[in-house]
Order: sequence, then C-alpha cells, then structure tokens
Amino acid sequence: MNSGIKVKYTNYKGSTSIRTIKPVEVYVGSSEWHPERQYILRAWDFDKESSRDFALKDCDFINVGE
Repeated sequence: MNSGIKVKYTNYKGSTSIRTIKPVEVYVGSSEWHPERQYILRAWDFDKESSRDFALKDCDFINVGE
C-alpha cells in the first residue's frame, strides 16, 4: 500500500499541516523533538520522503479535511 493515510499534525512549533503517512510502529518514549515521555507514532512521511516520529497527542485522524 503506497497511498498511506492522511493525518492533521501540529508540530512542536505549533504549525499544523496535513501529512500523508504510512505507520510503522507506536512506542512510548521521547526524542529530540518530543522530550517528554509519551506515545510516539513512527511512520514513513510521504511528503518529507523520510521516516518521522509524530507525537500521538498532536495527531488528528478524525478531522483531517477541516
């Protein structure tokens, strides 16, 4: 499946965008961009053409079209 799923994501700077991703795994941890321990979604980001970590608390899978 190459089409991925769409998610509305707000990054650590407060910028919101619609991203097309292919989920790889969900884990509990922290990273450079998400310093507090939390649920992280690791996914292939088709828009950035690389693997990215998304804080699940900042993902909106319901209102993507809004």
